[in-house]
Amino acid sequence: MDSIAKAKDFFHSFFEGGWEDPNNNILTDTAIIETAFGKGVGRSITADANKQWLQAFPDLCGKADFIMEGDLVIADYRGWGTNNGSFMNNTATDRQMSCSGMMIFEFDGDKISSYKNTTDILSICTQLAIKPPEILLSTTAARMQRDHDVLLRHICNFLASKTHLSMQETEVLSFWVNGHSEKEIGNFFTLSYPAIQMHLSNIMLKLDCNSKRSLLNAVADTKIVHLFRDFYELCIKKTSKFFCTHINPQP
Repeated sequence: MDSIAKAKDFFHSFFEGGWEDPNNNILTDTAIIETAFGKGVGRSITADANKQWLQAFPDLCGKADFIMEGDLVIADYRGWGTNNGSFMNNTATDRQMSCSGMMIFEFDGDKISSYKNTTDILSICTQLAIKPPEILLSTTAARMQRDHDVLLRHICNFLASKTHLSMQETEVLSFWVNGHSEKEIGNFFTLSYPAIQMHLSNIMLKLDCNSKRSLLNAVADTKIVHLFRDFYELCIKKTSKFFCTHINPQP
């Protein structure tokens, strides 16, 4: 079984009734696991995290797109469920939630040696109208910066065979492919309209495009439009004042 197939098995078992590794053929004995519920080593960490998710959301479902880069497999996913059990030390709200994030698997041979889940817990807490743990609020900014850097690296690595984009160019392109005009992008990044035009012109030159339509087609051809979407959403979160709504969620 190849790495993507193994990551898919992990994903579907996690979302569809309980994760387990009875034959020790998915994770290494010393696999590093990082989830919303903590970080640790070994299969039990994954099993405990999965148990907490399914207790909180018994009807949890999800779907994902899988891509591979070197020893990494990335699942860009969407999930949904109804809060019928305790979540983050809060009682059940019976509210529905939707979530998004990335599962990042690193392989050592044919087994997963590290696993990270970047679920947006703050968004879930807002949907459920519950207060997230204080430690989660204090570490969110640093975590978003790490996720920003990871996404930026993945995008640059996928484009490496074509060209090299700067961080600013990647940010501008991610906003542009998500439907924002040059003026809107300039307002967001506090850059002038000519500066955004210059960035887009440089991007088109680097990707050998002679029109904006051909640029859009070039981005679509990379098969990583979802990464540009995630990068765009993370840029929005990093610069928004969303912490106020998470600290005092409205019922």
